Amino acid sequence: MLYSGMRTEYSKGTADKEIIPGIRAFARSRYDDIAGSGSQTEGVFSSVSWGFITDQIDQSIPLIVVLHGDSKYGDHSILCVGYQECSDGNFLRIADGASKTISNFYYFKGSVKGAYYVRW
Repeated sequence: MLYSGMRTEYSKGTADKEIIPGIRAFARSRYDDIAGSGSQTEGVFSSVSWGFITDQIDQSIPLIVVLHGDSKYGDHSILCVGYQECSDGNFLRIADGASKTISNFYYFKGSVKGAYYVRW
């Protein structure tokens, strides 16, 4: 149901603009109430800010993080569930269905194209 609600295509994946409407449709199909949703997307001069991501995580709101043309992931979405600020850079703690390990971190290069959330 989520797959169809987000209009995901096997060969192309899910368009960024279909993420929140798809999750909302999935929740409605299960008679779940949506408490809120939001996003920050890449603008003309900037990408998603580190502050937006950390603010959501600090409020216990995980984010769907959208990557395009990433050197490791290509065009892919990952679930951000935490973050770590280190002397050598900032990292997102992620869950990624394409990975076989349970501990994954993504080096935040400031090139995230979109970050989305829906709260139940």
